[in-house]
Amino acid sequence: MKLCILLGDSVPRPSGYDCRAIALPVDDAGYRLIASADAVAASTPFSADVSYAIGLAHGLGKASIVDGGAAARPFRPRGPALDGVITGMDDAIRAYLEQNDIATVADLRRLKLDELASAPGVTRPALRAFLKELDRSERYPDPEALQQFLIKRGIFI
Repeated sequence: MKLCILLGDSVPRPSGYDCRAIALPVDDAGYRLIASADAVAASTPFSADVSYAIGLAHGLGKASIVDGGAAARPFRPRGPALDGVITGMDDAIRAYLEQNDIATVADLRRLKLDELASAPGVTRPALRAFLKELDRSERYPDPEALQQFLIKRGIFI
């Protein structure tokens, strides 16, 4: 995995990563580095140049992280948002998904159904409604495991 640092030489560079600093605004050489990187990071106050570089990384499907001094969550383009697939999510289920960074359809591969069922505040009716929508969407990566979970828990959708 390569990590392309946009700015901020004071950023600790983890061993095993090919870390390269690029100048802003992004030129042809910088574009090629972003295109060849697996992830792009900016450790600098947010600016138009940083915005452009992160937008470029996003357009190329690269994971990107911006640390301008404020706490920020990484932005990773990974496909359709769950909100567009699952409608009317219960607050406790939404909290579980957010806590486990499950925000898109591609993230569903990390969804642990037993863990979700025992999460604080998740009621059986809310779980049933969520799983019914999930099954209806046909987006869960392992439909057989979903069916087995429903049978094991005695949830009929």
